[in-house]
Amino acid sequence: MGDIVNLNNDVTYVDLDPKEMIKNAMEEYDFSEVVLVGWLDQGAGKEKMILCTSSGSTPRIVYSLELAKASILESTLE
Repeated sequence: MGDIVNLNNDVTYVDLDPKEMIKNAMEEYDFSEVVLVGWLDQGAGKEKMILCTSSGSTPRIVYSLELAKASILESTLE
């Protein structure tokens, strides 16, 4: 299906702004598009989901997320 790339746990949301994270991922892995999903801890047990993307196309983003979901599920079966 697809590959799952670990972008290393040493980068946190306070290290880079989202635009810089997307730019770095695109350059390092030679991606044509990037979708990043993360959770921002807002304290008191509250989290906010953050979605960053290099694509301006909602259908393309949804398609990418569905493919990612399928790849993750497939990798757990191996």
